[in-house]
Amino acid sequence: MNRYDYQVIESFCEAFGVTTYGISVHMMTDTSNTLCISIKDISSDCAVVTRLAAQCQRLQLDPIHLLDVIEYFLS
Repeated sequence: MNRYDYQVIESFCEAFGVTTYGISVHMMTDTSNTLCISIKDISSDCAVVTRLAAQCQRLQLDPIHLLDVIEYFLS
């Protein structure tokens, strides 16, 4: 059975001197761990991105929908 693992990723933009946070998603199976998608620079607020990733994890959101969720989240 496949399961998705949502993780917060951290990036640092030297040009602006700011740390930003994104989400990476891995598909976990009994035999593999495959990166599905990684989206950087969602927000500079780690707590907000952490809550979003946790909600996606809890719901086991299919990664194909992640961009739409982030777009809705940012609007």
